[in-house]
Amino acid sequence: MQIKSTYKLLNSLTKEQLETLRKNYETNDALIQNDQNTIDFEVVVKFFNPTGIGTWYLTELSPNNIGFGICHLQEVELGYVCLEELASLKETCGLEIENDCWFSAQGHTISDLYKRLKSSESIDFSESTETLHSTRTLASPLQSLNRITQNDLLRKAQSFVDKNILSLQDQLVNTCFVKGVFDIEEIVNLFAYYDQDDERLLGKDLKDAMNKDNFYDNCREETREIFNWYLITDWLSQKFIEKGEPVLKNEYGIWWGRTCTGQALVHDSVIQDIVQDLS
Repeated sequence: MQIKSTYKLLNSLTKEQLETLRKNYETNDALIQNDQNTIDFEVVVKFFNPTGIGTWYLTELSPNNIGFGICHLQEVELGYVCLEELASLKETCGLEIENDCWFSAQGHTISDLYKRLKSSESIDFSESTETLHSTRTLASPLQSLNRITQNDLLRKAQSFVDKNILSLQDQLVNTCFVKGVFDIEEIVNLFAYYDQDDERLLGKDLKDAMNKDNFYDNCREETREIFNWYLITDWLSQKFIEKGEPVLKNEYGIWWGRTCTGQALVHDSVIQDIVQDLS
């Protein structure tokens, strides 16, 4: 039985697959809300690019059709993928991303598969469940802990982003600067300062260095390029300021000036640092 959907990939899932993906998401989401470790679920579905690189193994699917699992492109990464965007990709000769209808996980959990793909180990999905359990038993406890921790960190980071980063507002903020509504001097941490050992100065260390007469002789100033502006919560703005991130705060709102691009927010090192500090 097929599930009707406006998205081709969602429509390709069986009723059982969709129900399992949704249930897995609800289970782990509840665990995250209670600050508990998530469950290492078995892989449910595999999407692939029939013309080249690109394979996605998912264990969960949120109500707004954001899948969690392994994204295997040039690198193997645990993360999130939007099914709507995945379904919109057009490859050679107009071919689209497909659901591997013959795929069966055969006992492979997401962390087990992640470990094998990272080590470039050949994976035979026809292996027996007994063999797979035996293989996982041979892995060291530390390896297992590290894989699950990375899984949990990404999930916690996504929950953190959903709650505290409200929307991308590049056009609004940039227009306000051009029109003179915002002043560049309102941006906290627009400049980064480094000592003679090229270590970033933050917090008390920066204040102590600035109180010295020879501050600019001993420190290097660097203007930071801001690629995106995100509307954020007041609470998060304080965390970003502590981490030395650019923050614009005035009577109109509070925005984070992100100084890196081309990477999902959950993979941002500053986001992950804050999440780890709170864990």
